[in-house]
Amino acid sequence: MSIRIDPAKCNGCGRCAEICPGNLIQMVGSGKDRKAQMAYPDECWGCMSCVKVCPVQAIEFYIGSDIGGQGASLTAAVSKKEIDWTACKDGCILQQIITERQKANKY
Repeated sequence: MSIRIDPAKCNGCGRCAEICPGNLIQMVGSGKDRKAQMAYPDECWGCMSCVKVCPVQAIEFYIGSDIGGQGASLTAAVSKKEIDWTACKDGCILQQIITERQKANKY
């Protein structure tokens, strides 16, 4: 399991690096060229904190075939009330799930 960071979408805010519990994301460059980069992809345990905190959806969680994902990826658009999870493969949406943030940890 790992994440992918799209440098073209990354705005360099650094939120992902700050929230990563394993300190696996580093910020490289400076000024407008500052971008997030996955430093240790093999050590990512898939908590998806970085995916949820990215304001521009530059980070996607790669769902490998070893866990049934067949190479798809998962992104999240977060608002105050909900999280819009989207699973895509080859640019096509496979599934979209909207969860209410207040009820997300209910179970």
